[in-house]
Amino acid sequence: MAFLLGIAVLSGAAGYTLNRVTSGSGTPTAGPTTGEQPASTTDPAAGGSGQGTGPTAEQVAILLANQGLPLRTTVVYTAQNDPDRLLGRPGGYSSRLAFTDERISASEIAGAPADAIERGGAIEVFVDPASAAGRGAALRAPAGGDLSKEYTYVRGTIVLRLSLILPEEMAAGYETALAAVAGQPS
Repeated sequence: MAFLLGIAVLSGAAGYTLNRVTSGSGTPTAGPTTGEQPASTTDPAAGGSGQGTGPTAEQVAILLANQGLPLRTTVVYTAQNDPDRLLGRPGGYSSRLAFTDERISASEIAGAPADAIERGGAIEVFVDPASAAGRGAALRAPAGGDLSKEYTYVRGTIVLRLSLILPEEMAAGYETALAAVAGQPS
């Protein structure tokens, strides 16, 4: 699994470099999760924490898609557009993205913003497992008596947030794939 993760990291870096060279763009764009994803950044203003030693959220999305999940990246967050203002902050995530799941029908999410969890989910990657576990616990805690509004799975430094529109068996598929990607039992 570590070998596959290493290949994914190298592929992401090569794709990012090729994209920057051919497009001249200094900022990543949201698009399908296909392999042309940027590698870990070290500039907190650009979305990195400066401590990017593990996979980025984009690389995790690629690995999940390679496990057969029908996800498509819609937004790759930066410190400027992060709705929770945790990107690059102490105890916050080092990368985050939002994605859609093609099995969720448009009628179920009519009017929801493009990056809404309801459309599919989000991937958040932290510098250490303790920070990821803390975020997972905070997301699972009922807010003001409300029940959880999403499925939340934590494996190592990765927090996977999923829409409750997905049936439990589909969410379980994400959990299984995440465990395989993270190299930890589900």
